[in-house]
Amino acid sequence: MRGSKGRSPQMTKNIIRAIAVVLTLLLALSGCSMIVIDQEMDDAEAVAIVNGEVITKVEARNLFYANVNFYSQLYQMYGLSFTEDMIPDIAKMTIDQMISDRLVQQKAVEMGLVEFTDEELEALKADANEQFETYVDQYQPELTTEEMTEEEARQATVTYLNDNGVTLDNLLEDVRREAIRERVNQAVIADVVVTDEEIQAAYEEALQNDESSYANNRYSFETAMQRENSVTWMPEGYRRVKHILFAFSDEQQAELDRLSADITSFENQIAALEEGAPLEDEDQAEDDIGPADPNAEPEDHTEAIADLTAQIVAAEQEINAIKARHLSDITTNKLPEITAKLEEGASFDELIAEYGEDPLMKTEPAQTVGVFVSAASAAYDEEYIRAAMALQAIGDISDPVVTVSGVFIIRYEADVTPGPVDIALVRDALAETLLTEKQTQTFNDAVAAWEEAAKIQRFPERLT
Repeated sequence: MRGSKGRSPQMTKNIIRAIAVVLTLLLALSGCSMIVIDQEMDDAEAVAIVNGEVITKVEARNLFYANVNFYSQLYQMYGLSFTEDMIPDIAKMTIDQMISDRLVQQKAVEMGLVEFTDEELEALKADANEQFETYVDQYQPELTTEEMTEEEARQATVTYLNDNGVTLDNLLEDVRREAIRERVNQAVIADVVVTDEEIQAAYEEALQNDESSYANNRYSFETAMQRENSVTWMPEGYRRVKHILFAFSDEQQAELDRLSADITSFENQIAALEEGAPLEDEDQAEDDIGPADPNAEPEDHTEAIADLTAQIVAAEQEINAIKARHLSDITTNKLPEITAKLEEGASFDELIAEYGEDPLMKTEPAQTVGVFVSAASAAYDEEYIRAAMALQAIGDISDPVVTVSGVFIIRYEADVTPGPVDIALVRDALAETLLTEKQTQTFNDAVAAWEEAAKIQRFPERLT
């Protein structure tokens, strides 16, 4: 696992599952599946040499597997074909990543940043051990059989992970190298600052982009305001609200999802029938019934459409019944408690923290400013929009309103002034973003300069 930087536990899990497939693919590419090789010599073969330091095949292998697995899954996600001729490019990319890391590690030696105190080493070991236990927790259920004791199951899992390169020693080395990389990064970016002029320029650029992006795209604006605090332009007609959500139970949600899927299926069937598609039980092979008669009268699907329509109505009634029961439960059992606490002086924020089941309301920036809603909102349910916009004055609180997400109690927080946002309100966020961008660019430029000055040999074909 040496050299595999930035890998998450889930990625390592995917890597392990993909290794067998990748090995098969690589053997097929190399045409050497019947050739016996000296594994130790093969592992020690150089895939790159950086200022005289060898990066071996075994060091690069796991990162290579990770990259192959990542791109194969990415292509599959978007319905694209991942082909064998992509493997050489991934090998080259892997080698470049390994070279970059090796240059940083070499620079750390020059800068005297590779020594750790006993206390720091203990912290690194704790981090590595925590990662290893995460892998054990992920894999043990899959590797446990009924006859195993807990100790036997753990040992089987540890053996499996070790056999696939996930060891405490390798994890500790990864953690140590990442800590060194961060030390080098901090040293390189120590003097990076942003000026008032740069912030002003960033504000003006953001203002132009935000107006262009959000003037006619309500959904984009509303979702941006759920996760960002640096939007510089506000559309017309918005107010800020906060809410307490009482979500449906898992069982209720599963039933609602099933009913909604049924309705969609019924609607699709109706659309197909209205376009003249045959009934499913009449859809026979042409060999059985011969070619269609162009002069035949179109079939009458009135009865089938009526039956499907009735099923839609029944499903919608079931959905409404589930919503009504949930609304009644909240109105009867939760609303009196909330009303009493408000009368006793509790803040709405306190009640969100105590009762609310929407993670959005407990995550910044929504936790502080709420969400942005207008009569023409695109990111919220119609019931939610109507209830939020019906509130007459800032501070008003709605009656419970049920939507597809659950039951909401909504508070009117503030009006939103349309047009440009005062730079003072977004300056800190813009400065933070700009600083991060400059720091990243500065570090990347430094690594590029080190690479330009280094003596490097690449052998990416040896990975494939």
